[in-house]
Amino acid sequence: MVKEIFHIGLDFIRKVIFKIRFLRIGCRVLVGFCHKVKILKPKVSIIIAAYNIEAYIAECLQSFADQYFINLEIIVIDDGSTDLTAKIIHQYKKKDPRVRFFKQANQGLSQVRNNGLKYAIGDFICFVDGDDKMERSAISDAVNSLQKTHSDFSVSYYVREIGGKVEQSPKKVILPGYWIQDIHNKYRPKTSIIKFPKLMQNTTAWGKVFRKDFILKNNLSFMPNMLYEDQPYLAKAYALATNGVDILDKVHYFWRSVSTSISNQRATNRDIEARIKAIKISLDIYKQYTNKQVYQNRLVQYLSHDFLASLGELPLVKNKTEWLNILREAVIYLMNNLDKENLNKISPLSRMIYQLIINQKYGELFDFYDETFFKDDALYIKNKSGVAYLDIAKTFLQAKNALTFGDFPVSDDMVHLINNLYAINPAESDNKYFCILGWAFLTCLDPKLFSYNYSFIVDTKPITYELFNYTEILRHDISQTINYLSTGFKIKIPRNAKRLIIKLSAAGFSRTFYVDLRYPIKYLLAKLAGKIQSPILKGDWQKSALSINELGSYNRARFIRQHKTKAYGSVVPKTVLFRTYYGEKCVDSALSLHQDLYNRAKGVWKLYWGVEDLQVKVPPGGIPVIVGSEKWFRILSTCEVLVENVHQVEYFYKQTDQKILQTFHGYPFKQMGHKDWQLKQMPAYRFYSFDRRAAQWDWVLAPAPYAEPLYREAFKYKGNFIDTGYPRNDIFFDKLKCQAINKQVRAKLNIPLDKKVILYAPTYRDYLSKDEFEADMVKNIFNYKNFMNRLGQDFVLLIRGHMMNARSKISFEENQQIKDVTQWDDINELIIISDLAVLDYSSIRFDYAQTRKPMIFFVPDLDRYKNSRTFLLPYGKTAPGPKVYTESQLIKAILSADSWHKKYQKPYREFLNQFTPNEDGHATQRVNKIVFGV
Repeated sequence: MVKEIFHIGLDFIRKVIFKIRFLRIGCRVLVGFCHKVKILKPKVSIIIAAYNIEAYIAECLQSFADQYFINLEIIVIDDGSTDLTAKIIHQYKKKDPRVRFFKQANQGLSQVRNNGLKYAIGDFICFVDGDDKMERSAISDAVNSLQKTHSDFSVSYYVREIGGKVEQSPKKVILPGYWIQDIHNKYRPKTSIIKFPKLMQNTTAWGKVFRKDFILKNNLSFMPNMLYEDQPYLAKAYALATNGVDILDKVHYFWRSVSTSISNQRATNRDIEARIKAIKISLDIYKQYTNKQVYQNRLVQYLSHDFLASLGELPLVKNKTEWLNILREAVIYLMNNLDKENLNKISPLSRMIYQLIINQKYGELFDFYDETFFKDDALYIKNKSGVAYLDIAKTFLQAKNALTFGDFPVSDDMVHLINNLYAINPAESDNKYFCILGWAFLTCLDPKLFSYNYSFIVDTKPITYELFNYTEILRHDISQTINYLSTGFKIKIPRNAKRLIIKLSAAGFSRTFYVDLRYPIKYLLAKLAGKIQSPILKGDWQKSALSINELGSYNRARFIRQHKTKAYGSVVPKTVLFRTYYGEKCVDSALSLHQDLYNRAKGVWKLYWGVEDLQVKVPPGGIPVIVGSEKWFRILSTCEVLVENVHQVEYFYKQTDQKILQTFHGYPFKQMGHKDWQLKQMPAYRFYSFDRRAAQWDWVLAPAPYAEPLYREAFKYKGNFIDTGYPRNDIFFDKLKCQAINKQVRAKLNIPLDKKVILYAPTYRDYLSKDEFEADMVKNIFNYKNFMNRLGQDFVLLIRGHMMNARSKISFEENQQIKDVTQWDDINELIIISDLAVLDYSSIRFDYAQTRKPMIFFVPDLDRYKNSRTFLLPYGKTAPGPKVYTESQLIKAILSADSWHKKYQKPYREFLNQFTPNEDGHATQRVNKIVFGV
């Protein structure tokens, strides 16, 4: 009784004391003392496996030092590490008496966990990999749930963390597959694999809290010398959990992959054989300990998800035929054990793939991959009396005369509810209600083909809604898949509401989503308070839409096939296709090349520009082509020269007579290519895809000699370089043009000629990135209004976000002194009208230096930035100006620019000589002579 009261008391005060460091340390010491004198038995034993993870083990251990639940026994087993892992663990043991440290010769993960169980004396067991970490409430949430339900173990939600830096934003994570998200979309206490079969898909040993007596009673242990040892262990645990399993809905576990061979380790025969072995053992366990339907459900899950994930490694497999033959035997085994009535539960896409594998149609399989990337939404869906069907033969097989299939009903796991509460509409909000704008639709089901039924419930009461065309959806979905434009909604929510339930049904599918309103409302209000408006897109976007014969994934697959098979014809001489920044703008060095070609060889070359819509401004003489249109595929297939400043489209297949010029869009300074992709933990097929496209380049434009070895290493490039300087910088050497541009642009921006213009152009931060295309603007560095008030009326500030920021549609409140120019097309014009620049780590400094104007480097987050993105060069040598760290220092540097700029003339010259020796105003003509013969 005394012990139980003591437990309750510790749990009650943990949230109060955990932030107070000295009390937290004191409690650890107290618990450690109680362990030794056996006054208090540890409630939870954490078993941590550690092997050569010196960069991560400290963060892992710290996550348990910070747990709200302090009654822990932390067992750390070093499995024969050869780095500093053991030393770091030993240091933590000195700080935390709850740590028990064991060393052993290398025996593998299974034996580490089995040995850890022998050492553990806790009532609960939690397995952890030493390069991962757990959220502060993870153990307390799990134990509290298990104490209430008396279930055998709990299962936590997990995410994959990118990069592994302590300083990185917690938003830098990758969500698991949607099938895992579906398991944890709400709290499910005391469930089972019979009640909720999806649970079997969470097969990691970590992220679980087991009752120790459950493990011992059922003789659970990890199979030694085995990869994917988690699967059989969890299969037996799920099968024998007669007291139930608690599924938790909060992210508790942060999984990190640290292998240096992320791009190829899974694409081996050994790996696929190990995965198949684990699957077969797990299925035998389910067959032995559960009923027939559980076994059949697991077969369906393996065929729907696990084997498709394996096929994602196919591009990197060296001997594809041998590898596929191994997989084929497993597919036949699983399909032979699958009942016919369960066949329709497997997605049509999966069935298509398995039919090709079983019939050893590997050539067709590769074609099918190239056209669909094994994604359900790349297949044609049609309406049959209100039911959604998929016609695979129409999209692919009929044209190949390979295999003939009938219509497949769209499977349940192809349809997902996509919804977003996007903005508060202040005009229709009042003291009682918020007017919320958002959208909701079912993937694969076109609102024009299927009747949609919406239902919105706030707390327990249904509310009315209004549907309308929401322009934000248009950019995301209309160009390549289905037009969900009409699925925007407007609802009114009471200010004290706590939960929103969105129900949506179409074509016999129904989906429900539960939204905790307290967080979204707070977030949307914060956006509103910051005067950040919804990115309602300018102009009439219907003019940009593809035609009815170009929309949709079926047409896209058709165009890819015609492109790949050269159905659009042979190369047309004297045609060039430019594309910059995915068609969002017509700028950069490509623009300079175009202007020179147009002026000096007018009518000789046809100059096409790939644009995302018809509102992108194309230079005089340019012919716009909407990316994704049939015309785009025709020009892409037949142009003599393709000019890109990003990787060409993934589906591009180069003809023999075609040439590709890769200009890139910045001087190399930050980590790029393979090392960057590895840090971001991109999947293996992305590495393959990038390498395949880089091998197609005929020339890479290197702005300076120092860049060539960096590009070769980063992109495994073995081709030719054009070492001429950047054509885009030629304008800075034409004084008359610069004077004209200065007057024109200042007039457009309403900036008097006597005002001093400061260009603030920060780069994007990796730790603020949403994905590889968008990032939040760097914030909380300085207050723009206060900053300009302190500078005085003689100055105007231009705020220019990176392209990654521009895609996030972030805007700033403007006035006569503050101008938001993030969406301004040509940054060179902003460089020309500015009198000095405030920069940081952006490669703009290499371009700006050509003006010889002052540069100030505002770097308050220098250490944090370096931790999230490695520099390829010493930063100091590439920053010929003062480095400042505070707003006051920045103001002082601006006001004294004339005096200090003279002192920086020598490092400025050294910078120009070392990094931009080719910039002289004639780079464009040099490049055009080599590439176009002009």
